[in-house]
Amino acid sequence: MYDHKLFDIIYLMDIAATYGHINDMVDIELIKLINFVIVSNSNFEDQIEVSVEIKSMQLSQLAQDLGLLDEEDSLPKLDQLNKLDWSIILKLLEQVADTTVPMSFFIGFNPIAAELYRKHGFELQIIKFYDKLPDLKVQLEERFVKQTNE
Repeated sequence: MYDHKLFDIIYLMDIAATYGHINDMVDIELIKLINFVIVSNSNFEDQIEVSVEIKSMQLSQLAQDLGLLDEEDSLPKLDQLNKLDWSIILKLLEQVADTTVPMSFFIGFNPIAAELYRKHGFELQIIKFYDKLPDLKVQLEERFVKQTNE
């Protein structure tokens, strides 16, 4: 499977996100499929390791682009958000979903992936990111109201 490029980790993540949690029977079959593919070749574990680094970098970049990186201040940097066009903000928020949803499903379906992501402290990074999203929502709503009233 690995040598013939039938599956890769990103494709498995997408399958998990697309078909996961439809119903229990589908989840059982997905778990079997994902686990079978991963244990079929040790190179898949290497791909998972690389995916941790890639997802971590993507999340950090998104946090930076959305003004969420400042550890001292819990609120997003409104001045940074105000410089961004709404279409850019929408694309960034879509990237948040594209980055986190497939990975979350994949981790939930595969213990090897869960362990490797945990080993790299990814869950702490994503928790910090998600903790700031409600503040981001408030900031964006305030910007929208202000711009609507102008």
